[in-house]
Amino acid sequence: MKTFIQKLGKSLMGPLSIIVAAGLLLGLASTLQNPNVFGNVLQDVAFVNNFVSLVNALAGALFGLLPILFCMSVAQGMSREDREVATFASIIGFALFHTTIRFFLSLKGITADTVSIDYLMRQGYSLLEATQQNAAYDTVMGIFTYRMSIFGGIIVGLWTAMIHNRFHETQLPVAFSFFSGKRFVPIMMVVTIPFLGLLMFFVWPVFNVIINGFGSLLASAGAFGTFIYGFLERLLIPTGLHHILNQLIRFTPIGGTAEIDGQQVSGALNIFNTLLMQQNPDMDVMRQATRFLTQGTHPFMVFGLPAACYAMYKTAYPQNREKAKGILLAAGLTSFFTGITEPIEFSFIFISPLLWVFHAFMAGMSFLINTFLSVCIGNAGGGLVDLMLFGVLRGPQTKWILNVGVGLVYAVIYYNVFKWAIVKFNIKTPGREDESDAVDYNEEITELGSAIMEALGGKENIVEIDNCISRLRLVLKDSAKVNEKALKATGSLGLIRINEENVQVVYGAKVEKAAAELKRAVKKAGSSAAGKHADFEAPVAGSLIPITEVKDTAFSQKMVGDGFAIIPESNTVYAPWSGTVAACFETNHAVGIVTENGDEVLIHIGIDTVKLKGEGFRSFVKQGQKVKQGEKLIEFDRELIHSRGLDPVVILIFPNKTVNVNAAHQKLKEHQEINVKIY
Repeated sequence: MKTFIQKLGKSLMGPLSIIVAAGLLLGLASTLQNPNVFGNVLQDVAFVNNFVSLVNALAGALFGLLPILFCMSVAQGMSREDREVATFASIIGFALFHTTIRFFLSLKGITADTVSIDYLMRQGYSLLEATQQNAAYDTVMGIFTYRMSIFGGIIVGLWTAMIHNRFHETQLPVAFSFFSGKRFVPIMMVVTIPFLGLLMFFVWPVFNVIINGFGSLLASAGAFGTFIYGFLERLLIPTGLHHILNQLIRFTPIGGTAEIDGQQVSGALNIFNTLLMQQNPDMDVMRQATRFLTQGTHPFMVFGLPAACYAMYKTAYPQNREKAKGILLAAGLTSFFTGITEPIEFSFIFISPLLWVFHAFMAGMSFLINTFLSVCIGNAGGGLVDLMLFGVLRGPQTKWILNVGVGLVYAVIYYNVFKWAIVKFNIKTPGREDESDAVDYNEEITELGSAIMEALGGKENIVEIDNCISRLRLVLKDSAKVNEKALKATGSLGLIRINEENVQVVYGAKVEKAAAELKRAVKKAGSSAAGKHADFEAPVAGSLIPITEVKDTAFSQKMVGDGFAIIPESNTVYAPWSGTVAACFETNHAVGIVTENGDEVLIHIGIDTVKLKGEGFRSFVKQGQKVKQGEKLIEFDRELIHSRGLDPVVILIFPNKTVNVNAAHQKLKEHQEINVKIY
């Protein structure tokens, strides 16, 4: 369960980079229209107004796509293999899910027209009652449905991943092999998603009441609610569960709900970004949203943690100070500019629970203090860029000066507390490690991916590679094989062992490079070892040709699967390997054989020979029969096939496999061994 939640938290991060980028553009557009910055100089400049309108339109489109973006991200992140298929299937599922809900709503007489505010008021509802009733519904991708925010996307994404992981390797009988494997996933989504839609038609109204209840509870807690959020958000950093908490606050009613231009908007970040698109936003409503956003993070991200880095540098042993400076300077600047704090935090979180709890407490207090001071700075980054764009450049109404003032106090507190605690309790921060434990980052490592792979126990120990914005998230066969010192030499800032199979390796801002290099190294190491040689004999005498030379698009473009073909010089097809006859066609022009290992081959005699309706073909086996290698399967009449203007080429297809044959254009005798490698 813990692994599932960890993976879900990571998968929810997908859309965030897009939303943050859109938010930065909105911040720039808002600044151009802000009279506190440029006065009225730009208000009548057509280019500026057009640019602002374009940015608002683009951002509005992105925010409207949030549910489907989360759906795709969750489906991709929670799937084990062939993730592009899961992503594709999730889009189908999302549309059908909401279409199902719309259908059952319509049976109850609930449509976009019957829940419009005007219609409800004509039925005797007050404006407040009509607004509340209308707020329960939304239109997503042009489909009238429940207002589910990102929850609808998450639910469908999880369902898609479950269906994908269960069915993406399903093998159908040979006659239907085209629909096997990856192609079977979208089919199963079409079959199953209406049941999920029907379930949520009944369940969602109850679930919605619970969600809104949490939002009301958090709102009623006032400033103390922001303290709880800030404290928990930092406390959960080592587990990765803070991602789930953040997305719930930013994009669901738990983070607040506001009516803006007659539209119900839920989630702190959604509310803030929607208000940014207005020339004169309601600052009181905006402050209710920003109390959960970056105004609470600036004091410790821009000021506190860089000061803690300086304290670690000052307390490092003199002989280690230069070595520690590079690590601490990079970590401090990363937090200062971008708000990515994990490179610093993982230098003390595990070795000093005291500093960890202190840091979480100070984070909570930062959110609380900025709420009391009515600061109004939003977005989801937390570094200097956000402070400048959404604080300083938006003018004094954001009260950014107070935010900076709190930050300066935080810098003093963090420096002194960290310096005192490190010396008092001899905390092994960078530069204070015991000589036997000290490991230098080896900048001369040329094969970073290979070094990481070996530190993780080698290619055979690695099951799955993924990453978030600061960590590699890995599934291993045995986490005990991980060499932590060797990982540190690659630049790792910390190792988190979730359980015997799941680990996280912290690389900070370098994680994308580390992940790419590791995947490349694993692929390179596996390329020579991947695949298996099959005990395979020529089923018919003739000339072997690549499947791409078969004169039929479905085969030559591998739509049915990979394989090869033989231009026959005899009239009998024999079993190329031992196994069970999985399928016999009534027209006797094709037969499928599956080995005990599950490898499958479809032998198809001729192109369009199904039109002969069995004429010229004689089968010697039946479905379910066990056959030995070299046993007679089918006799066919080449001359008859030619006389009907058809091609008698014998095609061998290996469904859902990649095949390598080193005998193209070679003459084959019956039962001659063929060097076939199956991937």
